[in-house]
Amino acid sequence: MRPTPAGSRFALASNLGSKPLTPEERARLAEYLYGEREWTMAKIAEALNVGQATITRDLFTVNKSTARGRPRKYTPEEETELGKLVFEDGIAMHEAQAIVRPSEPIRDWPTKATITAVERERGRREERTQHEERVVATAPACTCPNCGHQHTIGSAGCAARAGGPPLGRPPARE
Repeated sequence: MRPTPAGSRFALASNLGSKPLTPEERARLAEYLYGEREWTMAKIAEALNVGQATITRDLFTVNKSTARGRPRKYTPEEETELGKLVFEDGIAMHEAQAIVRPSEPIRDWPTKATITAVERERGRREERTQHEERVVATAPACTCPNCGHQHTIGSAGCAARAGGPPLGRPPARE
């Protein structure tokens, strides 16, 4: 079994003090560590100095009354929607997760699943940007007769918008 991080133990020890937790407090703390921080039941039991069966029972009791558990992972479509809300619309992650999944409890902080999903979408967006930059850098270009700008051959540049044929293609024969 992996040891818990020293900082986590210290934080738990300093917050708990010498007074033992009530079963309700222990259950709420276990729910937070399990659901939001994605700790394992064994890790929670070790940190709270109780048996794993106690934590299992606590989580069952809390989850039965609040219908909450570990947040589900996001689908690729939900990750794309989260990315749009966060990167394009400037919405905070915890607000975006409430928009994408309105049926889940509203939180004042993003879950680990949300942070992971947003980071995955950030990586996908960076890959697309780098790919587009490589394509533009290597694509042949020509000068547009209407505006004088460089356009990629085969793209619909200014000539197409001005009523002419797309650049890189011969005009239609009459």
